[in-house]
Amino acid sequence: MPTRNPRLDGGLRISTEDYVTFLRMIYNRGKGGDLLRNTGGDRQIIRPELIALMEQSQFTPRTQVKYSPAARYPYRLEYGLGNWVECVESKCDRGINSSLGAFGFYPWIDRQKGYYAVLAMEQNRGGLESAKLVIPGRALMEKLVAQAR
Repeated sequence: MPTRNPRLDGGLRISTEDYVTFLRMIYNRGKGGDLLRNTGGDRQIIRPELIALMEQSQFTPRTQVKYSPAARYPYRLEYGLGNWVECVESKCDRGINSSLGAFGFYPWIDRQKGYYAVLAMEQNRGGLESAKLVIPGRALMEKLVAQAR
């Protein structure tokens, strides 16, 4: 059935370069230039308070998760607004937010270590098969970032 709403989980079309521009604006707490022209700048596009709200877990002590695709991944995830909040043990305030996609697209922000990144691959597999490919890629990227510092 046709719809005017795009499938964000697999129907959004954007280049990695354009997505990095968007991710940079989120990383800079809503400040950026012209996203359509990929220019830098310090124009406030989204209020910092909204970015902070997006990046924090929306779970409460009463939250009951009946099903989550994140249960299959090697770390615990809770949901923020439009992204996953990565947790270690019972703490979900490490400053790491990601959006591991089912089709090989994996953006994340690590505020604790001070960087953001996107891994993107072109392939036809989806679901857990894609995660098995990009999660080791992220581990390698984190190792390279640590070595570069």
